[in-house]
Amino acid sequence: MQASDVVADVVGEVGAHWELVTSGDAKMDVMIDGQPVQQQVPVPRVGNFVLLWASAGTTLQVSGAAVAVLENPSNCWHDSVHGSDYRGNVAVTEAGRVCQMWSLQAPHVHPQITPFQMPWAGLGTHNNCRNPNGRERPWCFTNDPQVEWEYCNVGASDCFPGVNTALIAHWLLDDGEVKNMASGCCSGTKQGFAEAVDGMQIIPNRSSALMPWRSRGVAIAFAGQQLIQATNAGPLQQNFQEMSITAWITAPKPRGNITDAMLVGRGERVWELVWNNASQLVLHIGDVNVTSDSLTVPRDGTWHFVACTYRHSTPHGAKVQFFVDGHKPMVHERPADQMQIPVATTELTIGGSLTSDKFFKGGMRELRLYSRQLTLQDVDQIMGSVECLSSLDRFDPQYYRERYPDTGSLSDVEAEVEYREVGIDEQRVPCMGCCPGGDAQLYIDMIPWARAASNIEATNAWLTIGTELPLIVNEGVRLSRQLSVSTWLQQEENSTACVLSSPCFSLCFNRAYANRTLAGIPTMVETTALRLLWRGAPEQSSEVHTVELMLDDRNITDWHHVAVAVNGDSMVAKWSWDGKQESEAPMTKIKASHSIQFPGKCSSAAPLEIGSNSTTTDGLVVEPVTNTTDVATDGLASRKEKEESQTAVATRTARKLLQASDVEDADNPPNSTGKIAMLRWYERLLKPQEVEKMAANIPPALLHANFFNDTNSTDIDASDVTKTKTKTKTN
Repeated sequence: MQASDVVADVVGEVGAHWELVTSGDAKMDVMIDGQPVQQQVPVPRVGNFVLLWASAGTTLQVSGAAVAVLENPSNCWHDSVHGSDYRGNVAVTEAGRVCQMWSLQAPHVHPQITPFQMPWAGLGTHNNCRNPNGRERPWCFTNDPQVEWEYCNVGASDCFPGVNTALIAHWLLDDGEVKNMASGCCSGTKQGFAEAVDGMQIIPNRSSALMPWRSRGVAIAFAGQQLIQATNAGPLQQNFQEMSITAWITAPKPRGNITDAMLVGRGERVWELVWNNASQLVLHIGDVNVTSDSLTVPRDGTWHFVACTYRHSTPHGAKVQFFVDGHKPMVHERPADQMQIPVATTELTIGGSLTSDKFFKGGMRELRLYSRQLTLQDVDQIMGSVECLSSLDRFDPQYYRERYPDTGSLSDVEAEVEYREVGIDEQRVPCMGCCPGGDAQLYIDMIPWARAASNIEATNAWLTIGTELPLIVNEGVRLSRQLSVSTWLQQEENSTACVLSSPCFSLCFNRAYANRTLAGIPTMVETTALRLLWRGAPEQSSEVHTVELMLDDRNITDWHHVAVAVNGDSMVAKWSWDGKQESEAPMTKIKASHSIQFPGKCSSAAPLEIGSNSTTTDGLVVEPVTNTTDVATDGLASRKEKEESQTAVATRTARKLLQASDVEDADNPPNSTGKIAMLRWYERLLKPQEVEKMAANIPPALLHANFFNDTNSTDIDASDVTKTKTKTKTN
């Protein structure tokens, strides 16, 4: 449709799209049953504009110069498996036979597959290919009396891009004003709120194993007996044929009885989404309740992403899907005649109902309402659009194959390659609890993970070694040929402890004695060393290999970023300190009697202990290190031999002193030997630029740890940290 000035009242059928291409400035309005949904929205001069997935009563008005309106792309559908919602105009079979009209009973009789019997299936007085009965893909009866039906080749789905298609309402829920960001309609009015809770900051508990989101966010806090009522909400009062709801929600750990809480809806007699007392999601439509069954939303103080989709007419009846934190969706199907949204004028409310006492207690933000059924990829993309950072995040090939049917036949390696080459761009989720696509960091955040495994409440973002019990995870973590570990570390003077330890793999720090030539005199210098210890087999009789980084006179009592990358293919380990690579060393002694490849016969670091104050790690002994590297190189061979002899004596003496000092005093409580934070395990080699970026800024959670030598204040800003780190590097 072309016009130089105005395109008036283009009416869309259910499921219609529009594509607008302009050669000049243009604006458009969208109306649903006379109510404005979007007004005066600019149309770009070049390219396409996705407007709305139309529902009944939708009209479009466009004003401007040379506007072309193309309605309903012929090859757009969202059922990528069976094409049940294909509404294109292909009318020949794969073999080239012309299709029989669906409204005719000749040459083939099909009394059960007619527009009257299947009003949801897109049948009518046409012969376009469809899939009304759930076959493998779109098909049709043929005009050939000898061939009843055949499949059609309808090509690939060609929908307009963008998750904002059919977005009717988007409430940020982040301040005192409840405004619909998607259009001019449906703003909200608060009822029962005090000003003190508007824009309240929700800081969730950090002890959950599934905490893949930035755990701070400004949100509206509902304290019960409160709700938000949508005003000017004509577009929300439709009896939707398709609908989707997404939101971020959180609630504290319950104290006492839990009651059902309505998240959003128009009352239980029309439709509402409820978080019930069993932590399930429930969609009420009329007199029918559909629950998420085993897919629950924990009330644990952590932010969770939830989504619910509804479609009234499919070949198998009405379809309801639930999504929680990127888990594989829970799907339910019901007879379509039982799941029709009733026609009513009931207002939409958020956080509570006008007709019941199901009030929500907790935080809510980023609430969206669509007039179409979202796909799995849509849900992944929306989930990742709100500051998604995964803390339990490694590629899981089995989960990936189960979640995406087109990868079901791939091997583990092939599935990971497919994810990196295709899945990232498609915003696919690589593991349970992961962020989608390019937001996935693919690591395990060890401290929250281990605390959750032991059901330990988190009090700080860091773990204090010595005063807190070590965290133990019996199943440990997988040892791959290539891996990296990074952490923020703060040590006490003259301390010995392990960041993590297991029979096969440990990372520790301890006092060390290095032989240095100072002013021509061999001198034993006390220092600190970081040590990677590993075995090629879990038996204690197996040889222990070490790779160490001597810290010499560096200031170790401030927070520092430490990383080690282990390459079992080249048998080299690289240590980094504050973002700079400090050493690259072989993982075995040169004079080793036999060749061994990391990780040898060890398939995992299990059982794994995090934050151990012990000097033994089930056979991996944390002993003082003696390094005989001189700082001067002008010594003679005979002098070096003498120094080596002196070193051996000094080392034996030092070890005895250390062993004596390690005996605990029962009358005195244990002291801290250090602190670790953001301990992360990667099943790949970190790149130097990645380590540099990690170390560039100390995490905000550590700014108030009060562990800096040059201040006693708990209010430390970023400039203080920069000064401290600069001073440390200078020293």
